Amino acid sequence: MNDDNVLPTNVVDSSSSKGEEAVQSGSLERAPLKGNVKPIGGKGRQTSDSWNHFTKYQEDGRMRAQCKYCPKNYACDSNTNGTTKMNKHLEKCKNHHAKLAIASVLRNGVFAKFCRVGMPRFDVPSRRTIVRDILQLYIDMKTSFMIQFRESKVRVCLNTDTWTSIQNINYMVVIAHFIDEQWHLQKRILSFTQISDHKGKTIGKCIEKVLLDWGIDRVFTITVDNASANSTAILYVKRKLSSWHRDGAILDGKYLHLRCCAHIANLIVNDGLKEMHNSKVAIRNAVKFVKSSPSRFDKFKKCVELEKIQNKGLVVLDVPTRWNSTYLMLASSLKFVKAFDRLDDEDGHC
Repeated sequence: MNDDNVLPTNVVDSSSSKGEEAVQSGSLERAPLKGNVKPIGGKGRQTSDSWNHFTKYQEDGRMRAQCKYCPKNYACDSNTNGTTKMNKHLEKCKNHHAKLAIASVLRNGVFAKFCRVGMPRFDVPSRRTIVRDILQLYIDMKTSFMIQFRESKVRVCLNTDTWTSIQNINYMVVIAHFIDEQWHLQKRILSFTQISDHKGKTIGKCIEKVLLDWGIDRVFTITVDNASANSTAILYVKRKLSSWHRDGAILDGKYLHLRCCAHIANLIVNDGLKEMHNSKVAIRNAVKFVKSSPSRFDKFKKCVELEKIQNKGLVVLDVPTRWNSTYLMLASSLKFVKAFDRLDDEDGHC
């Protein structure tokens, strides 16, 4: 394995150092380690300053160190490798220098000084002032739309979706589409909130709360996916609209429930992909294999060079919940068939 291998970005390094606060505050994220390795703390005191900027980990029985600001990594066995390469890397690491610049700006208030010199009449607002102004802007716009909903008696089309984050927190969004008095199509996010579960009644109550909060009592359609819970939610909202206003839903809500075309297309495509399941799985496994470690990926890139494949991109792995990513995986893999064949001949494990 070469010393300058690039690691895939799968798992975030959990170690910390004093120099990283400026990175986080400046939107420069720490470079994550590969999925099958863990950072290792030194047994003794690390004398070199470079260890404040590198994370030590073990791979294939060898000790390596990865830069905390970019994916570069180096061999760091105490018996055979020093920190010379690590120190040289820090001298030219763009992310490291950007971190230092951000820390300097935050520490010295360079932006405020620049504004005072360049435009003395411009008073740089504080964070609290900006937050207060943004909140007031939201309140003013919401009030304006509520008046418009009430006076113009416009009908609103809603669409909503729920999902669960990787932290197992349930979220729900409600978006409104409507035509204003100038016949312009308007789209506004009315609500983005946490919900307790994905049950139909919970979703229905959340929609009801949004409608009451925004003063909307005339709804044209509600677009949702094909989840069974949404049918229960639509029935709940239909009853509420009928009780609020005799004209709350057109034709007593007969056409209130509108199924998402994108979701239907997704179901159709995934059903079609099942017909080529074996081929799709074989290609996915091949892509996983070449991307499973830096050394294998380097071998694959070398095969691409030897086969003289002129293509800017490389193979990509799909996401099961996004069928278009499966297409991208298949399309990119077809361009590198010769490289896969060469890797199979040279490696023997494909």
